[in-house]
Amino acid sequence: MAKEGEVFIVGAGLSGLVLSRILSKRMKVKVIERKNKVGFVKRKIDLVENSGNLDKVLEKLRIKPSCIGRQSVWHSKNEEFRLRLSEIDYFLFERPLLEMQLSEEALDNGCELITNASFVRINDGKVIYHKGGRTFEDKADVIVGADGGDSRTAYFVDPEASRMKYLYAYGATGKFENLRDSAPQLYFNRDLLQSGYVYIASDKLTTICAVSGGDAKLCYQKFINTVRPRGRILNYFQGKGNISGLRRSITRDNILLVGEAAGLIDPCFGFGFKYAIISSYLAGKSILENEDLGHYEEQVKNTIYPSIRRGEFNKRILEKLDNNDLDLILRVARKLQDDCVDFNHSNKEIVMNNKVKLISVFLSNPRLFLLTLKMIESI
Repeated sequence: MAKEGEVFIVGAGLSGLVLSRILSKRMKVKVIERKNKVGFVKRKIDLVENSGNLDKVLEKLRIKPSCIGRQSVWHSKNEEFRLRLSEIDYFLFERPLLEMQLSEEALDNGCELITNASFVRINDGKVIYHKGGRTFEDKADVIVGADGGDSRTAYFVDPEASRMKYLYAYGATGKFENLRDSAPQLYFNRDLLQSGYVYIASDKLTTICAVSGGDAKLCYQKFINTVRPRGRILNYFQGKGNISGLRRSITRDNILLVGEAAGLIDPCFGFGFKYAIISSYLAGKSILENEDLGHYEEQVKNTIYPSIRRGEFNKRILEKLDNNDLDLILRVARKLQDDCVDFNHSNKEIVMNNKVKLISVFLSNPRLFLLTLKMIESI
């Protein structure tokens, strides 16, 4: 069957690979990548929250996580809270394996992948890039910026996209005898991390990752000195996510942005995996159905932007909490769960349905009431 239309994708990270696999069965797809390999090279377990209909999108895309879970363990300096849900709480992915699978399927569908190619600019509907000392021009029906938080394609959609503010990540993946748990572990301790947190996720391997607005490597080393993992480290990794804010626009003419290039990253936790998959799915659907690209932008703003704005709110609050505050929050969460409060993501009426329990918690914890006032004042 003849393929209809041409799409040019800048960037072969997660969002670019998801989109190339979606489109390559029915369209001519060319992808350029500045590195000599696609995706995330070093082994790493990604912890991905199940929200925003991610489970349904994964099912439609036939993407299988390596693990699903309904429990996670939250730690502060002196407290621990094991969150138990009836719904799926999170997915685990070994990212390099997923990205390798996506690239192989796209290539099997006829996608053209060019590595060691540097994007230069977009001019009159053409993508100009360098490869091996030569300059190339390609014209396409749709041009997609999937080149991450430092996106250069984003500038041709939103000139203010050059703003940069980062969350940094540093961690290691290996086989650690004393850190394996069936549930992911999240640590918030202001003695170790002035801002940010550490997560530990285990599948066949275990990843320990510190996420911070400052020196993530130093935070990781401080944390390691407290938990003292026993086992073998396979590799270290580091990265950063641009949390400078949502783009004013993510489409212009025949150009659209997906994933971190579109500014789609949680500013509180630094997660971009979920938004990369969902935005690429929405973009692929709009392109294949020959919709106006503005429809894709409208869908992203309706489905993803509210979640990111909540992340901005959560970040402002989290930065103001000390260890006493964090301890108190986990004690309250544990009490609420013991009193059968439903923490499932789909339960949007949690506060309304549990008024009496919440009021009793406030009355028995004056500090929590004062903390809430402090949070409100910070908005």
